[in-house]
Amino acid sequence: MTGPGRRAQTGFLAFLIPFALFLCLMVLSIGVWRHVKESVQPPMYDPINYMQKAKAFWDMVASGHWQNPLDLQPVFRPPGTIFLSYPFGFTEDFKGYLARSVIVPILAIATALYVVRFRGKMSTAEHLDLAAVALILTTMPCFYHFEAIDGTNSPVHWGLVDNFLAGIAALAFAIGYRGAERRSWLLLMLASLTTGFCLMIKPAGTIVAAIIIVVLLVSMITRELSASSDTLSLSGAFRLIFSFRAVCLLATLSLGTALFLVASLNSGYMSRDTIQYGNTAMKILRDNFASALSVKRLTSVLFPSFGLNLIFFGLITAIGAITVARVGIRARASGLRARASGLALLAKFLDPILATAVVALGVFFWLVYADLSQVRYFFPFAFISFILTAIFLLDAIRGRNAPFARALLYGSSGMLFGALTLMLYLPHLDQTWQQRFGVNLSSSNGKKTRTLTDLLLHESKRQGRDLGLYDLACSWDVSPITCWGLTKKVLHPAEPAFGTYTPSDWVYAPVVHLDDVFRSDFILYHPPDSAVQKAAAPGVKRTGVYGEVDTISAWLTEANQESGLKNVVSGKLAMKQVVDAKLFARSFAGWAASQSWPDTFMTENADFLLNTGAATPPSQVINRDSGEATEIFEQAIAIDGVQVETASPLMLRIDWRPITENLPDDLFFFVHVIDQQGGVLSARQFNLNSRLWVNPTAGLLHHTLVRCNIHLTSGVLRYGFGIFQGIHTQRLLNPSPAGNDFAGKRVDRVTKVP
Repeated sequence: MTGPGRRAQTGFLAFLIPFALFLCLMVLSIGVWRHVKESVQPPMYDPINYMQKAKAFWDMVASGHWQNPLDLQPVFRPPGTIFLSYPFGFTEDFKGYLARSVIVPILAIATALYVVRFRGKMSTAEHLDLAAVALILTTMPCFYHFEAIDGTNSPVHWGLVDNFLAGIAALAFAIGYRGAERRSWLLLMLASLTTGFCLMIKPAGTIVAAIIIVVLLVSMITRELSASSDTLSLSGAFRLIFSFRAVCLLATLSLGTALFLVASLNSGYMSRDTIQYGNTAMKILRDNFASALSVKRLTSVLFPSFGLNLIFFGLITAIGAITVARVGIRARASGLRARASGLALLAKFLDPILATAVVALGVFFWLVYADLSQVRYFFPFAFISFILTAIFLLDAIRGRNAPFARALLYGSSGMLFGALTLMLYLPHLDQTWQQRFGVNLSSSNGKKTRTLTDLLLHESKRQGRDLGLYDLACSWDVSPITCWGLTKKVLHPAEPAFGTYTPSDWVYAPVVHLDDVFRSDFILYHPPDSAVQKAAAPGVKRTGVYGEVDTISAWLTEANQESGLKNVVSGKLAMKQVVDAKLFARSFAGWAASQSWPDTFMTENADFLLNTGAATPPSQVINRDSGEATEIFEQAIAIDGVQVETASPLMLRIDWRPITENLPDDLFFFVHVIDQQGGVLSARQFNLNSRLWVNPTAGLLHHTLVRCNIHLTSGVLRYGFGIFQGIHTQRLLNPSPAGNDFAGKRVDRVTKVP
């Protein structure tokens, strides 16, 4: 039905309206590209991994030595992201990647909407309705968060793939929905492969794919039941649900996901270690950085994600729902069979019902698995529900006058597009506009951090080695420095650059590791205000990693060359250079003895803060009950024992002591957890020299904890250990007695674990 005055348009208007929408999207895309070109900020954290994955893939293609893309480093980033980051080959210019991370998801959700509701013959009103809904969805704030900066509630920033996953999920669902309506097995197969591709973007794509399959299946079966409601009995309904056709539908929709899932499970991408890494990172987030749930905080993450668009879209949909319900009630009152009219009304409301169910599942996944601040995990579920809701809305007003609904639809879409366009093209517009519309179009920050980055890169080039930077500032405004160092290393791995240490590695609970601090060449921090200085006074109990950071930052503010440090930059962001690592370590340890630290800090830094063992004669060999004797490495280091502290996760305690105070530089202890075939399951190491800077007394017993990041699955532990010199393992030291692997330089042992 097109209704009076709403004849189907097959000529100029049928082309003009979609073309006008295309021009609007091009205007937005060009605006995004202008901001990308202006920015001096590098890819921030996760996007660097996606760059690294793309570089590994295209290096493999260039070399001709093919291997499973799922096993290319980093294995926890899947190869599907290459379609977004570097689809046509790797280059050093990452600006195209950053622009695509914003533009491609916008085009994906617009395409999804047209796939599911564009028809060959549509009236002018239908064309306008579809274009207006597309504008509302493509101007949602979740697409328009550019640079990662402090002071905003941005759920994402450019370079992340969460919007890409959400857009592909919406497109996969739209193709499947259209295939079900047209009874097209070809479209259903395409939907199956597109759904499976979600797994190749993020591991969470597995859950998203399952939701798409279930919702499509429920939708198709429910519509079949509704169409046969006049003649279908209860037994007939069961036969339809479990019919051969239904089984074929399930198999077809699941095939793509099954293929990608099998490939993933047989690779490093979804190995036990990778899955454990992801779960551990989420647990650390929930345990240490969780946001308390409240209406205010919920609003603060939802508005920058969906903004006024959601309010307008919901209001227009509610008007459409009232219209559909009123028509259904009239049909029932006109004498139609109650059962038929009831099922027909249910079928009409099926899409919003399914949308509500998808939202509920998405909220559960978001708040239970992740955290309130990580609303980006909710995006794929939201996008699927938006497509379902858009279908319902467009069907509800099709062929009807609906003047109020259309006025609100056209007016809101025009206002949202116009406001966003002004903000994109007028950068000096009052920043409060961005807050009112929930977007973050920042693209000119990071110039000061780029200056510091250049300073560090120049120094690393001058010294001809990689430098170490410890970031105690822990803020988005400082993070570009860290990310420039990582990006330079990805682009030019053989050239000197700098690496960054932080209190959190997303493997273990966040804590400041003094080993990392003492071995750094530069330290970044925020000088604390007077209130923090007071809280850092001796005897005041610290709480959590932020308490550690504030306390150490307060000490750094006063430290000078007498503590082995030189001031490089002052102000709200300060940087010190370590000019004498041993003096720095001794000065810090002397001060730290008067402070009250969290228990975790004391445990992780026991080597630097206290010595629990008495000095042992350097030449003495300790024989333990297990029969294991002390291993002495070239009359420099004695390893008295390797003990299991915990089995799950595996943590080892290394008992060791220096035999002489004049140790060679750059000595590292390493330990390998090995399987029955001799393969290395876990490789960990720690620097020996830095632990002696505080107290180099020969024979002083040290106890160092080593977390192996694996869980023992049996009561037997096989491990090997040794000592090497140089950060690039220039040589292995010889143990006495001799080892039994690595040409006698690794000592292998087997022990039972209770």
